[in-house]
Amino acid sequence: MSTRRHLQQRLRSLGEMQEILGSMKTLAVLETHKLARFGANQQRLVAGIESAAADFCQSFPQALKCLPVFAKVYLLLGSERGFCGDFNEGLRIKLTEVQQQHVGKNVLVLAIGSRLWVKLANDTRVIAQLDGPSATEEVPAVLIQVIDTLLDLENQFHSLRLTVLCHDPETQQVVQHPLLPPFTAFTERPPALGPPPSINLPPRQLFSELVEHYLFATLHALFYTALDVENQRRIQHLKAATRRLEEKITQLTLRANTLRQEEITEEIEVILLSAQERRT
Repeated sequence: MSTRRHLQQRLRSLGEMQEILGSMKTLAVLETHKLARFGANQQRLVAGIESAAADFCQSFPQALKCLPVFAKVYLLLGSERGFCGDFNEGLRIKLTEVQQQHVGKNVLVLAIGSRLWVKLANDTRVIAQLDGPSATEEVPAVLIQVIDTLLDLENQFHSLRLTVLCHDPETQQVVQHPLLPPFTAFTERPPALGPPPSINLPPRQLFSELVEHYLFATLHALFYTALDVENQRRIQHLKAATRRLEEKITQLTLRANTLRQEEITEEIEVILLSAQERRT
């Protein structure tokens, strides 16, 4: 009897866990819907800025002269929450591969997400650890902290090469997104043949402000993308966990039913035995 009661208690606990996992999966699905809308709008904004930058760079190539790079900064977009599989481990592995390409150079790491910190706990390259966003609405607040940290580094090193490591939504692999120096792909284009566009600011000043808008918009887009992939991984992980939980519940239910049948059989045997004793 005690064994069956123990199984029933476990079944109740597993049922509660199943409800919790279901709620977490539902929240993750809702988050991906929001991120799809936010991400699409942000990608259009980035595309518009890049188009304007391409025209500007062709007409004012002298504005693209960059300072020598004194520090390479890698911004890793990890997760603040768990249940997302090897999301953070993939970033750690990619960072190790990147580090092998820059042996002996000044490489700095800015890690986003407390779950990623655990993976990089003893990494001397990590100069800052920031809490990551858990939901779409938290992205702007996290970005403000990231920008402030980057400004401090720029004041310290004067010129940075900033690269973002994050997950690609299509390949699900960690990829690199160079952000600073900006618009390097446009420097190889030939100068514009026609008259330059009319601008109201000196080229260098306009370029500086364009870079600020581009950096902020692109970081928004990358954060939304990383959070979207994180939630997709979470959905997959929770689906697998729910499936294993259902299998366990099925097994325990069958075991509990078997024990109940054995108890009923024992009770019937006791009743029959008692009846026989009365007759004798």
